[in-house]
Amino acid sequence: MKRKKFLIQIGIILLFCIFLIFIIKLPHFFMIKNYTLSKEYPFTQNGIREALKTIKDPEIDINIVDLGLIQDIQIDENKNVKITLIFTSSLCPLTQVIKEDIEKTVRKNFKTKKVKVVSDDTKLWNVDMMTEDGKENFKDFFK
Repeated sequence: MKRKKFLIQIGIILLFCIFLIFIIKLPHFFMIKNYTLSKEYPFTQNGIREALKTIKDPEIDINIVDLGLIQDIQIDENKNVKITLIFTSSLCPLTQVIKEDIEKTVRKNFKTKKVKVVSDDTKLWNVDMMTEDGKENFKDFFK
């Protein structure tokens, strides 16, 4: 009888752990866009920028390039990539998730040895940083 109770308790704990993992990973699962190549991108700053358009800000649903989050892309002679970005808010809870998505997208689409994604906390994001497409999508977001 005690063994049965113990096994039930272990089962409940395992189900709770699975539930927690599901809750933690679920938002990230829905946020990640398809990493499958729809076309090949040239290994240039513009090519990387185009590939990064597949990543959307999960709260605003506009891609991070048109939103103006990508501030700089550097490619060195060893094919290492460094991407500098800013966030719409310094309190954004998804900064790490967005950084991971950027790294995964670059690694998936380009033969690069190292990808470094850094945030520039010295700049404040504003609407003027968006592209024209981003501004149009931003207007549509509030309709």
